[in-house]
Amino acid sequence: MGRSLRSDLPYRRIAVVLSGGGALGAYEVGVLRAIRGAGLEPAIVAGASAGALNAVCWVAAGLRTERLEEIWRRIEPATIGMRWSTLAGRSFGAFLVALGAFEVGLTILGSPELSLATWLRGQGMGGLGRGSVLLDAFAWALVSLGGAAILRGSRETEEVLARASGTGRGRLAHGGVTFLLAAWAALHLLVWAVGIPWPHRFSATLFVVAVILWLAAKPGRAGGWLRRLFSRLLPESRGRGLWGDAARRRVLTRLVGQGVPARLVSGSPILILTGLSLDSGRVAMFVAGA
Repeated sequence: MGRSLRSDLPYRRIAVVLSGGGALGAYEVGVLRAIRGAGLEPAIVAGASAGALNAVCWVAAGLRTERLEEIWRRIEPATIGMRWSTLAGRSFGAFLVALGAFEVGLTILGSPELSLATWLRGQGMGGLGRGSVLLDAFAWALVSLGGAAILRGSRETEEVLARASGTGRGRLAHGGVTFLLAAWAALHLLVWAVGIPWPHRFSATLFVVAVILWLAAKPGRAGGWLRRLFSRLLPESRGRGLWGDAARRRVLTRLVGQGVPARLVSGSPILILTGLSLDSGRVAMFVAGA
């Protein structure tokens, strides 16, 4: 049974004000859907933070909510631009630099095959054991260099995740990683059983780390516990903030483009957005169509 507005309403023009508050944005979309279902067309739409994003997309879509509902149903950290990945990348990169350098020294100083006496006797490059030790040292040196690269590129991960966001892609990538881990385990066991020169210690250590990260990315109780543990170990943001705007800009651009951007300045309804300057604490109002 359809719903309609009362004929005795004491007002002729209404305003819809959408607050911020992160997940409250999902609730707001349900309210917007009910407003449209009742045939109510506001004269003013105002919003702040998540509410501003909803307001812009709702007006551009001609007060339709289908696209907004789709976004909020499959939202994830990369979709809204949380910089957990940047913070994790920064700390993980620093950890790899330190771990790689430590393991190179430990591998060389802890291996009799690479001792000074062995080299002086002219036996420094022979034997399967020495070959594996050298491969271990080389692999850990690469880990240290890789950590330095992660540190250098941590700020760019936000844009990469914004382009790659999407639950379908995430499930597909997780399945691919599962296959690679299984192949890695089989290869490691094979070379260990046959006795082929191989960086055994490096391979086993990295495999364990990869499995832990794989579990942390997997939905479920174990993954949730690991993610909470990692979040406690992350460093402070040091004023950089946990939120980047690349992912949200992409979502906003796509949703507005799927509607009619000209509606944002047409004046029907009037669009009001609220912004806050973090430096001065001043609040600014952006009005379109008045």
